[in-house]
Amino acid sequence: MTGKNVLLVEDQPKAMESLTVLLGLVDTDFDIAMASNQDQAIRIIDRQKVDLAIVDLGLEEGSGLHVLHDLARRQPDAMRVVYTQSRSPKLRQQCLSLGADVFIHKGTDRSDLVEVLMLFREFSRGPVAGVASHP
Repeated sequence: MTGKNVLLVEDQPKAMESLTVLLGLVDTDFDIAMASNQDQAIRIIDRQKVDLAIVDLGLEEGSGLHVLHDLARRQPDAMRVVYTQSRSPKLRQQCLSLGADVFIHKGTDRSDLVEVLMLFREFSRGPVAGVASHP
């Protein structure tokens, strides 16, 4: 598998480090770009292909909602995961309408995020060698 480009948008250094470690445990072939604010995230979206984005909404500088919307518009094939402190059903619905594929609350154990990452890894591998694909 060639490396998949993962964008992490998180303004808390400990949370960013934790997400980076978690990604490395799931798959060592992820190429990780990190942004701590909206402007950095938009620059990364403009410069490189993003296969998976994990976006915190509560950024000190800018808005994770804006990043989510911009990514959905510019790179619609990217998988978009919102990983936030909020449990608001209204905010969840807003994120889904802006293009989020998954909405995960940070306060839960990480099993939901790990499951999403494992599914992403498996589905992004493509066809298995030696197995015929059917049209």
